Amino acid sequence: MSKAQSTAPQAPDEKAAAPQAVRIGIASALGELWTYVSPKGDKSGLSRILIAFSFIAFARAATLIIPLIYGRVVDHVSGGEAAFDISIMWWLLGAYALARSSQQAFDEGSEFVFVK
Repeated sequence: MSKAQSTAPQAPDEKAAAPQAVRIGIASALGELWTYVSPKGDKSGLSRILIAFSFIAFARAATLIIPLIYGRVVDHVSGGEAAFDISIMWWLLGAYALARSSQQAFDEGSEFVFVK
């Protein structure tokens, strides 16, 4: 055995080299985020952060609802002559417009709260 062969590094064990994956739930992730986001002793900052997070959640909910409402409107209009009722179509279009405008309002509201 030569000196070069004895000093050559050995390949690490694959099991020892693989990092352990740590899985956390949503509540744990939000708790970790909260420790970095929440201001210490600032009640107005804390309330602004809560309002901004709720605006973001409402905006995302509106984003999910908009295609469903629009699909209902299209299904109602393409349902044939017997199923077509103009008053229902107007209610569905109004719900679509309300969801779309609330999405925009919550997006703008969260930006306003974060900037302030």
